[in-house]
Amino acid sequence: MSATLTTLVSSTYGEAEGNLLADSRGDLFGTTTRGGVFGFGTVFELVKTPTGYASTPTVLASFDGVDGSGP
Repeated sequence: MSATLTTLVSSTYGEAEGNLLADSRGDLFGTTTRGGVFGFGTVFELVKTPTGYASTPTVLASFDGVDGSGP
């Protein structure tokens, strides 16, 4: 059996790094290696809606190089 991948959202924040994590509501969380306010990466959330997932990720944190970079 093979899996079919579905693009949930395209982002200008660079490529996602690592796996996505889901909370108990099905919201997805991940990181990007670049982008965000300072260009050093982000932590983002994709909210699960009744019809699928939000089309735009919510940026929860932008790394500034001092508090981290390229997670």
